[in-house]
Amino acid sequence: MIEHYIGKPWQSGAQGPDAYDCYGLVRAVLRDCCGIEAPLVAFDASRSADCLRTVEEQRRRHVWREIAAPQPWCVALMGHGKKPHHVGIVLPDGRVLHSAEGHGVVVHSLAQLALGGWRILSLLAWAGDEVAA
Repeated sequence: MIEHYIGKPWQSGAQGPDAYDCYGLVRAVLRDCCGIEAPLVAFDASRSADCLRTVEEQRRRHVWREIAAPQPWCVALMGHGKKPHHVGIVLPDGRVLHSAEGHGVVVHSLAQLALGGWRILSLLAWAGDEVAA
């Protein structure tokens, strides 16, 4: 189901299918695996502050809701410090699929993420269908 994403290169602003940035990958996976159309946003993914602002704005508009524990297809906000600057998506087996600069699209267990210095700082579930039109 996700195999065709793995190994694709990271590229700022890329939405697929030949390359992805972190949010472009999350959008594609949610669309292809869950039928969810997450909002298209334009930002420079190489600037972590832009990525964070985009996700925070969507959270304020109730596109996402924060959850306490990983669930399949939830979004993981990740960072190396206390502020998130990267997103990935939790797979049904608990691993995280993400597209990182210099690595492209990869799958990591939580232990592998920790070894690479990544921390999951927040988990978000799609709430778009719950928002009143």
